[in-house]
Amino acid sequence: LAAHILYSLITTQIQGVSGAQQDTQTKEQRWDWATQWSLPKAETLRVIIPGLYGYRMDTPEGGQYWGTVGQQPGWETHHQGFPRHSGAGEYAGVLVVLVAFWGIFQSLRGTQSAFDERQRRQIWFWMGTAFVCLLFAFGRHAPFYQVIYSLPLFSTIRNPVKWMHPFHLSLIILFGFGLHGLVKCYLAAAGRRAETLGAYLKEWWASASGFEKKWSKGLFAFVGVSIFGWLIYTKNSVDLQRYLVENALPQPYASEIASHSFAQVGWYVLFLILSAGAVLLVMSGWFSGGRAKWAGLLLGAVLVADLARANQPWIQTYEYTEKYATNPVLDILREESHEARVALLPLPGNLVPGMDQIREVYQLYWHQHHFPYYDIQSYEVVQEPRVGEDKVARG
Repeated sequence: LAAHILYSLITTQIQGVSGAQQDTQTKEQRWDWATQWSLPKAETLRVIIPGLYGYRMDTPEGGQYWGTVGQQPGWETHHQGFPRHSGAGEYAGVLVVLVAFWGIFQSLRGTQSAFDERQRRQIWFWMGTAFVCLLFAFGRHAPFYQVIYSLPLFSTIRNPVKWMHPFHLSLIILFGFGLHGLVKCYLAAAGRRAETLGAYLKEWWASASGFEKKWSKGLFAFVGVSIFGWLIYTKNSVDLQRYLVENALPQPYASEIASHSFAQVGWYVLFLILSAGAVLLVMSGWFSGGRAKWAGLLLGAVLVADLARANQPWIQTYEYTEKYATNPVLDILREESHEARVALLPLPGNLVPGMDQIREVYQLYWHQHHFPYYDIQSYEVVQEPRVGEDKVARG
């Protein structure tokens, strides 16, 4: 199946395409084009802090994306092209990452681990896969992507940030291993009972294993560092706003964007505390035996609440009657559309007043949305990032 897909992609997207040659000179010329959408190393924090760098380019109330994914190489000096262009949130969920790391650390305990040897090897494989994918996702912001870019055909692939897809897949599998380990260790067998939760936790801590105490202390330390980092971050509002203005964001939006980013870190701290508390309750054995279903409900509630809140800004709804509303021009084009083909005259904007605005409406809205909806046929290709050599030769 993979070979079939690769063959199809090579014959349609690489062979006969201008600039897809595999010589050293062509690869060097395509480097900026191929790596423009790379993940800056600092934006790895978006995996656990949703909205830290904003969401979409048009998210209201300070949620505009202000990172540097999609930034034109050299923008800092010539200020040409995209200063940024959002495309993905990369948020995995605090609980997902927390449980995945619990499974990883548990697998490193050797024979004392909750996992057998085969499971431990699988965890290490997916841990390594996630780590390598993250390194490649950095693209032009780190030297690792150059290793695979030099391999045959890899120079024809755009956007190293796409390596975050297998990263998230690996992380979800590690999350599943972590849940399996928690169930096996703390929920399967019936545990002792104390009258109150406080008394029970006190008894559990007195008899907890070395791993459980180290994990708990490390978790408390991580929560403390996160809270301290949040406080430090909010104290730098002036510097953040200055940075936003220097990087092509108007002053009226800078304050709103900074406030939104600070709030997102606050939400992260809240869900980190909830997630850590839920995991520690499970580890204590409070939900063992007949209470196991409540552990699932608790972890599920924290996970769903977190992901639902964090991903809501990505959901965009449209009234289709307004989005696809027609006009006199479209009414003419849709009449007997099978008898004609539509094309936009290549007139320069400096000769025809309003031509630039017409071209924008035509290419961004009519050509991509209205033409297919009303079955209006066109000579032009909607998007063609890889132009064939025959077209280039014809000019």
